[in-house]
Amino acid sequence: MSAQPATTTYTIPESFEKTVIGLRNALSRRNLRVMEMLNLSEHIQRRLSIRTPPCVVLLVAPAASGFDALRCSSVAYLFMPLHVVISDCGPLSKVHVLRSSQLDREGIDSATFSVLDRLQSEVADAIHSSIKLMVEADNGALP
Repeated sequence: MSAQPATTTYTIPESFEKTVIGLRNALSRRNLRVMEMLNLSEHIQRRLSIRTPPCVVLLVAPAASGFDALRCSSVAYLFMPLHVVISDCGPLSKVHVLRSSQLDREGIDSATFSVLDRLQSEVADAIHSSIKLMVEADNGALP
């Protein structure tokens, strides 16, 4: 068992709402699709009548082109779409993404693993891009 955490966690110095919008835009600019956005806090509130801080899961998939290896893979469906969790932490937001290094490579062909690793890299780049744009926007708003 690895001592490394299963996810990479990013702390974003923005509100939850701005983070969700900024990250969705950054993913779109990279031709990644948000197939679904699951509102976990709303679901818990509705089902259990328990209030929790806002939390959503973005189900992210690659655009059709460039990821052809996934179509032939018998195991890609286990990891796709990639789950990106965004949670509210007061004035900050946290974004969690599964680390490809934590995947059990047994049973995963190298082409599939390479594509999954590429997708996770694209998502990480989108997160970094959205952080940069949000920080720049905030700095531009200063007097």
